[in-house]
Amino acid sequence: DNSHLEEEYEYVTEPPDGGFGWVIAIAAMFCNLVCDGTLFAFGTMKSFLQEHFKCSDMVILMVGSVPCGVYLLVGPIVSGLANRYGCRPIIIIGSIGAATCMMLSTFSPNVGSMIIIYGIFGGIFFGMVYLPSVVMVSFYFDKKRAIAN
Repeated sequence: DNSHLEEEYEYVTEPPDGGFGWVIAIAAMFCNLVCDGTLFAFGTMKSFLQEHFKCSDMVILMVGSVPCGVYLLVGPIVSGLANRYGCRPIIIIGSIGAATCMMLSTFSPNVGSMIIIYGIFGGIFFGMVYLPSVVMVSFYFDKKRAIAN
């Protein structure tokens, strides 16, 4: 009985390969720019934070390297959330959470709390912005996906 297979394929839509998809591609580019730019530009703050907290290079660089690992490690969890609730709500929650974590990390009394706030929680929220923004582009592009990514 192939009627079950035909019902499944009725819900698959063909990507438009243009139009509003380019708006999504540009929005995804800005999401990636903010996530990667914030995380990978941490080295510019290293000397200030090292002087402020009076600790070694290794400890200060943990603050910047933990979120880089965490935002990729939460991918499977975030992809499940994006499948269940949609990409846009997850990106919105992630961006609000990431901005909040960055703001709260400025009030950290020590490096340990900064690693927890900015590193772990910030990394989780950056992951909530990064993964769905990459996934959304594939919903709008098929033939031009290589250009859009």
